[in-house]
Amino acid sequence: MKKNYFLLMLFVTLFSCKKDMMFTTVPSKDSFTSMTTNTTTVAVSQDTIPPATAVNVKTFGAVGDGVHDDTKAIQNAINGKNVLVLTKGTYIINKTLAMRSGVSIYGTNGAAIKAGPAMSGTLLVSGRYFSLNSVSGSAVVNLKFLPSTKSFTPGAWANSVFYISNSPKNSFKYNTINFTQAYKNAGIEGFWVSGTGSTNNFIGYNKLYTVGMEYAESGASNNIIIGNTIQNSHSNGLSAHGNTAVYCKGNQVINNTIINAGHMGIEDWGNMDGTILKGNVVSGTGKSPTQNSDGMGISLVGVNTVAVLNTISDAKLMYMEIGGNHNLRIDSNLINDAASLIPGIVVNFRSATPANAKTASSKIGYNTINNCWEGISVEGDFTPAATIIGNRVNNSKYIAINVNSNSSFNVNVSNNSITYSKPNVQARNAIVFYTSKLSATQIATENNNTITYTTGANGGSMREIALLVALNNMNLTGNKVVGNNIKAGGVKISAISANGNKFSGMTLLNNSFSGALVELAGITFKTNTNNVTL
Repeated sequence: MKKNYFLLMLFVTLFSCKKDMMFTTVPSKDSFTSMTTNTTTVAVSQDTIPPATAVNVKTFGAVGDGVHDDTKAIQNAINGKNVLVLTKGTYIINKTLAMRSGVSIYGTNGAAIKAGPAMSGTLLVSGRYFSLNSVSGSAVVNLKFLPSTKSFTPGAWANSVFYISNSPKNSFKYNTINFTQAYKNAGIEGFWVSGTGSTNNFIGYNKLYTVGMEYAESGASNNIIIGNTIQNSHSNGLSAHGNTAVYCKGNQVINNTIINAGHMGIEDWGNMDGTILKGNVVSGTGKSPTQNSDGMGISLVGVNTVAVLNTISDAKLMYMEIGGNHNLRIDSNLINDAASLIPGIVVNFRSATPANAKTASSKIGYNTINNCWEGISVEGDFTPAATIIGNRVNNSKYIAINVNSNSSFNVNVSNNSITYSKPNVQARNAIVFYTSKLSATQIATENNNTITYTTGANGGSMREIALLVALNNMNLTGNKVVGNNIKAGGVKISAISANGNKFSGMTLLNNSFSGALVELAGITFKTNTNNVTL
């Protein structure tokens, strides 16, 4: 059996009275077409009840009355015992708590840790409640975290409630971080995972309010981020920054929900390798007045990334941006743009191929994209190479699939379904290949696409073209345009047209055009056979 590309972690928490299990799956990268079904199971414990052997921190002098400084008592408990419980109450700390390997801390009955008015050190300047430095096998479960009545003074980087540095195999589950930060670039995050030693950590089912999460930087690898809810994050919802020469590899971001992020929903940036993003829901980005110009839903510019079964709506700038020559697989995602203002998936070839990319191309397949300005846009002059396959694009306002480059390229657009059920409000095209610098090395393939205009699309204000020819040597085979005799701009729509220009070397084979104009003036053919016009 072929070995999975990704190392999957099985992390089971300490013994508990409850043994419920929930299962989630992550996709294998062995096959693009089987990505949604060929999966490996990861067991995730739901235990939140502390073991009977857990020691109450109050035995070390903690009070939990929301007034008394419990920093020293909790730290002494961490230093002295392996399994601790914080019972109902609000525990004030004024300094960062240093976690120890093998220690598990449980909260019960809404137990909360709150930063006090006498904060100092990294708690004051970084919002750091817990610090893990070369710590392994610890856990924090079912606690609440509240901000101080005094303001934090965060710097530009590494501000977080949990700071996890070079620390492997730790677990953080069912915690709530309830802050009230305004939308802004610099602020406190919930979790920050950093360093090559930070591997196989589990951050799951936490609720984060106005804080986001840095799930990997500086080589942090093979961490699982699952089932978290992030609402009104001051900047990004989930972030990863491969900001050193050592790549962050094999991180998994699964089934998280991000609501109204100030900046981006998810950003996987820089020297990131093999991140899996599956089943995440992003609803609302760019909500910050100072960050909305870059408010993407999901930005993927690492290498060898898989993004599958994610749902994105209400983004500000674009729904997905991907590094086109980074060997990415974008599969079975759902994009909904109620306002029809921005692109769905932008496949960016504007920079050179990163060294660690296994190929210099990407595959964008089986996504559903509704009402976007553009459905899928391939752009840039660094030799675009992409497969656009099996996507469903509905009611794109401008272009459904747009390939625009002045360099050599090889782009295959096949088996996509494009439907229009609304009249256009401007010039609208279904599939376009365009360049301002014609070259013999520009390879455009359009096979077996179906473009359908329902009667609801009748009466558009401007001219409409299904297949716009704007290159030499294009290959169009097995495409189907169903025009239903609708009109736009007062004339029947065009199934295929060069729009008055001249292009040569076309292969036009086994296509079907019905209820629409077929305009072949200006085109010379290599092959023009077995096409049907009705």
